[in-house]
Amino acid sequence: MSAAEDTVSFDAERPLGAYALLAGAYVGLLGGVVAVARRRDLLLDRVDPGDLALLAIGAHRLSRMLSREKVSRPLRRPFTQVDPDAPSPPGELAEDVRPGQTPLRRAVADLLTCTICMDQWTATAFTAGYLAAPRATRTVAAVLAVRSGADALQLGHARMVREARR
Repeated sequence: MSAAEDTVSFDAERPLGAYALLAGAYVGLLGGVVAVARRRDLLLDRVDPGDLALLAIGAHRLSRMLSREKVSRPLRRPFTQVDPDAPSPPGELAEDVRPGQTPLRRAVADLLTCTICMDQWTATAFTAGYLAAPRATRTVAAVLAVRSGADALQLGHARMVREARR
């Protein structure tokens, strides 16, 4: 199959109009955040590198929580189904779009199960929070960053135990 045929096949399977609607909603949300920040004179000249790293780690962790973790399954359940045969890290689920969804519900399912797609939305939420309430946002991001570090330690420990048993 040529690259052009592959693109046509992918496009035929995806609800591009619904993706455009979600992208439009995102742009509207982002525009609203910037407009409010501008009106309240909250726009940033720069972001401290430490805050940038903290917010990035927090956005990453929140994105994974929303799009993969078992405890957030109720948010995804109307749109997705669990794929029990797909591998997934501890505490996470692999999910597919529920069959028979409308194009908009399919697009929402794709957003809710794509950590990279969700990163954009969570990064925007953290940035909006940072503009409006920097101390509170740093606190939430710190909790999520500590959680990321704890996750890395848990996975490292599990690997160390597996290696020791060999």
